[in-house]
Amino acid sequence: ENDLCDRILNDSMFMITKDEMDAIMKPELFIGRSSEQVDEFIDECVKPILKKYKEQNAQLKAAENAANIANAAKTDFLAHISHDIRTPMNGILGMLDISERNLGNPEKLADCRRKIRISSEHLLSLVNDVLDISRLEKGKVEFTKENFDVKRLLEDCVAITLKHAEARNVSLSLNADGIPQPILEGSPL
Repeated sequence: ENDLCDRILNDSMFMITKDEMDAIMKPELFIGRSSEQVDEFIDECVKPILKKYKEQNAQLKAAENAANIANAAKTDFLAHISHDIRTPMNGILGMLDISERNLGNPEKLADCRRKIRISSEHLLSLVNDVLDISRLEKGKVEFTKENFDVKRLLEDCVAITLKHAEARNVSLSLNADGIPQPILEGSPL
């Protein structure tokens, strides 16, 4: 029994099983021993093993909770990203429909191409974000720091979502004339 006690207590990676707990607590181990020997065995072997067992259970519970939180975050992320991907895709499809109905109107075709490009670039940035998810999980997120035009960014957002809004009879407009500082430094996403 001392070998088992030593192995359990000295191996930090050793996970205690119920069978091993039962082996240490067998009544035969206590027969023929004095109460001092039993107390010594309990103090030197059983109590430290029980403490280690409780610590391992607490660590496993904490790991399970962390895994559940991470899983919930991934589920939430996927729900949001699927919506975020659909929006520019709908914009692209909507602009293609409009352009097909207006083949003789170069101005309308140019506007549709511009909006398709905006939506495609937005979609590409979303896909790149999804592909970089491992960096998020490792805590190595790097946001770009660049100058960007807030009004242009808002116009691009409207262009991406306008067709989708119109399909649902939602009026969408932008009034960005009062922006006090049109150029900002940071991540436009």
